[in-house]
Amino acid sequence: MYSRKPYVPLDNRYAERVAVTCRVRYIGEVPTQPHQGEGLTKNISVSGCHVISDRPVTRGTLLTLTVWLPDGLPQLVIKSAHVVWVSG
Repeated sequence: MYSRKPYVPLDNRYAERVAVTCRVRYIGEVPTQPHQGEGLTKNISVSGCHVISDRPVTRGTLLTLTVWLPDGLPQLVIKSAHVVWVSG
């Protein structure tokens, strides 16, 4: 008998992403991983964001992000942001 497996999406994020461009500055929190640079967000959600940066970072790194929000809203500082995916 044929049994169909349940559908499992490739992207298992639980929060909707919103396309928004914001300036970002980041700095590594671990002395052995001294990452520091700037970039732009491609999209943001309550559980994460996609940042295109001027310098590479290592998967697994903890960063402090400073995000300049649009429309003159106050800066958003995120401590212990965990890098879960890198490209290039």
